[in-house]
Amino acid sequence: MKLRSYLPIASLLLSWPALANETLDELAGLMHGKFDTHALQPDLADEDRLVDERIRIDAPQLGDYVFYQQINQSDNLEVYRQRILVLSISDSGAIEQQAYAINEPEWYVDADPVAFRSLTMDDLDAFMPDGCEQIWTRTTDGFRGYVDPQRCEIVSSRTGKLRQIESQSHLTSETLSLVERGYDPETGAQLFGTAQGESLMLGRID
Repeated sequence: MKLRSYLPIASLLLSWPALANETLDELAGLMHGKFDTHALQPDLADEDRLVDERIRIDAPQLGDYVFYQQINQSDNLEVYRQRILVLSISDSGAIEQQAYAINEPEWYVDADPVAFRSLTMDDLDAFMPDGCEQIWTRTTDGFRGYVDPQRCEIVSSRTGKLRQIESQSHLTSETLSLVERGYDPETGAQLFGTAQGESLMLGRID
């Protein structure tokens, strides 16, 4: 009888890796795409435009779920940010996203996914410390990614002072909403970023 009582638990443990990969596949499917503020707000001033594109790349030395992110902004859509995003399952079973800067980003502007095949950790800068991983959870309409400011603290390159960083992403089949904020760890005052209660909304255009 005791052995029989453990069978459901054993079955769950055996199926956990498959369930985790299935969830990662769903998130990866939604993440791959191009999102544009003008898709939802066509009357938005051109200088306030933001285009966020995330393409899944084949970079086997970095992992199985790897993306190149390129953000363009303003009326001439100049490149604002380039990142490599790596998704994985943590020991606790959470979906983690680690962001890396690229040491020579100019080589990868508008690059074809094949250009990333030889990418290694030597080509990247792990500029975000431990605790700044974005944790993704499922929502009723997609996925939500969150960086907890109580866990993510960085030293400002401009002031040399410690800052708490909060980041949120809400990803669906049609939209992407973004929030980025910085706080003073001593006073809790918000120093920069998205106003409380607001987010940047982008519509999928791919």
